[in-house]
Amino acid sequence: MKLGLALFLTLTSLFISGQCQSQCAVFTPSMSITQVNPGSPPFGEDVTKAIDGNIYTKYLNFNKTNTGFIVNTNKSTVVTRMDLTTANDEPARDPINYQIQGSNNGTTWTNITSGNISCNSNRFLTRSFNFSNSVSYSWYRITFPSLCNVSLANSMQVAEVQLYANSVAASVSILGNPSVNRKGISTFTAVPGNGGTPTYQWYRNNVLEGTGPTYTDTMFREGIDTIKVKMTSSLGCVTNNPAWATFYQNVLSLTETKYYQRLDSMYFQFTKNEEDLVEIYGVDHLTGKAKWITSTQKSQLTIYHRWKYYFIKSGSYRKFIGPFELISDDPRKVLSTKQLLGQFTN
Repeated sequence: MKLGLALFLTLTSLFISGQCQSQCAVFTPSMSITQVNPGSPPFGEDVTKAIDGNIYTKYLNFNKTNTGFIVNTNKSTVVTRMDLTTANDEPARDPINYQIQGSNNGTTWTNITSGNISCNSNRFLTRSFNFSNSVSYSWYRITFPSLCNVSLANSMQVAEVQLYANSVAASVSILGNPSVNRKGISTFTAVPGNGGTPTYQWYRNNVLEGTGPTYTDTMFREGIDTIKVKMTSSLGCVTNNPAWATFYQNVLSLTETKYYQRLDSMYFQFTKNEEDLVEIYGVDHLTGKAKWITSTQKSQLTIYHRWKYYFIKSGSYRKFIGPFELISDDPRKVLSTKQLLGQFTN
């Protein structure tokens, strides 16, 4: 019954506060934690029990007032909520107020918030305290200045303390300055979102090629090579981590320049800002087999078959550009064609 009440009060506090944004817990049992105003806690009631995730253990400090703890999270977070759970016995030992401070070096501290805690005889009671904050920190110091009944209590005790931060999504994009041919230098720059101090890994055609926020490639081929970046955020409470981005640019265009009725030929102009030759293949609608047509930059395509579709191949890259069908089965009596042409950019 007490556990049910604790859950009800926690959820009610969240509802009343209007905190609808997804949040995540900051503290984990593996983090480094030290006492504030160190006492000599009994065996099994040391400071690590304050963030061990178990409300049935507790942290006890015989120094009573101005006690608490410091946690090094190793991840920058913007905290906006604290959950506090009362321990198993002696309500007089419960903190009556709190102070939360943040730091990014463990030495210089900034006040984030402070407040009062109403005394309550219910044990294992979890309550939430919401506050405004927009600054990220990686170290947190939580201090309990006084107790519900200092004269009666012989120590301060808490079962569990947790800070929460609003979750953010990591993202990354690539600014590319690709060369128009193989002889130039292509530079790619990662643009992170919610990265903190991120790390990067660059891949060219799925092979790791470099690290750091920028990557330079002397052999990038537009329409053939794919550049990817993997960004790992240093922030805490981050979803979509690591984040990925892909740069791929195909500048191949195919344009019909001339068309003659009742003739055997159509003319196409190929434009590609890359040195590789472009090969044109047609797939015969009768046999279903691909047939190589041409690899020249400007060529005459002789229509002796009714092609199902064409595709373009350049190096290891292949792009389907069909269908292309004749209205008449007799290529010498062609009236029109379905549109085949266009700009292909990925």
